[in-house]
Amino acid sequence: MNELVSIVIPVYDATTSLEMLVKNIDEVFQKEAFDYEVIFVDDASPNKDTWKILEQVNSQYENVKCVQLMRNFGQH
Repeated sequence: MNELVSIVIPVYDATTSLEMLVKNIDEVFQKEAFDYEVIFVDDASPNKDTWKILEQVNSQYENVKCVQLMRNFGQH
């Protein structure tokens, strides 16, 4: 039994690279037969499209989870 690998990705005002990022991660982990999950954390992005894209990616990949924070917590 493989151990689960969790990848946590903070997201702030990003849209163009999210789908390609998940696709590439999925390809690598499928090829290597690892169990994995990708957890995107929307850090209260001002770009409303960010959450829409995350929801789309979440619906396409069963290993993707998304969390939307109500306010920006920054790097600290």
